[in-house]
Amino acid sequence: MSLPTLIPRAVLFGNPQRTSPRLSPDGKYLAYIAPDDNNVLQVWLQDTVGDTDGQRQLTHDKKRGIRSYFWTYQENRLIYLQDADGDENFHLYLVDIVTGMVRDLTPFEGVKASPVKLEPDFPDMALVSLNLQDRQKFDVYRVNLTTGAVELDTENPGPIVSWTADHQCQIRAATAATADGGSELFYRATPDDEWDSVRRWGPDDEGGAVGFSKDGITLYMVGTHDANA
Repeated sequence: MSLPTLIPRAVLFGNPQRTSPRLSPDGKYLAYIAPDDNNVLQVWLQDTVGDTDGQRQLTHDKKRGIRSYFWTYQENRLIYLQDADGDENFHLYLVDIVTGMVRDLTPFEGVKASPVKLEPDFPDMALVSLNLQDRQKFDVYRVNLTTGAVELDTENPGPIVSWTADHQCQIRAATAATADGGSELFYRATPDDEWDSVRRWGPDDEGGAVGFSKDGITLYMVGTHDANA
């Protein structure tokens, strides 16, 4: 009996034709990730009104490609993440889809950036986690998308691995790694309050914050506690 035909390696590990579609907040544009002529992943743009058949390449990375981007709430602007030669120290770049101008919002050598919050009511600001003060832990910074100013917002007390902000862009929940390989969810009513432990999960469980309600009263979370699997 003969073996079935091998699946081509490019099918299993190659780049997608198109992925990660996202509409702009005003609904005028559809952005997505697709390879360019050199098979490097880029952010592409397509109008949703007028010439809907037209599409254009928005970024022009020459090496590793781009795999993560987000629309901002500023008109005609989005941000994307990119590192240098695979060093995993991703920087946050802002690109104007009209002019094509690109700016590095986190131009710090050896520092990794990760978006925490973009909010419609605060279009000029992004909350971003950076290991700027200590390479072993990530604090939260306020990055002004217009001026480029970077300001410390919330300092990491030590074991925090993810942050959750409310709709006023205030950091009010955080998930920490515990020594036994589990995690612990912390909450505070205001940025001036001390952190309180809400829930702890062991190494065989999982949990964390999802987000706050619009009024900031309710914190939603996911977790395996009280479940049979």
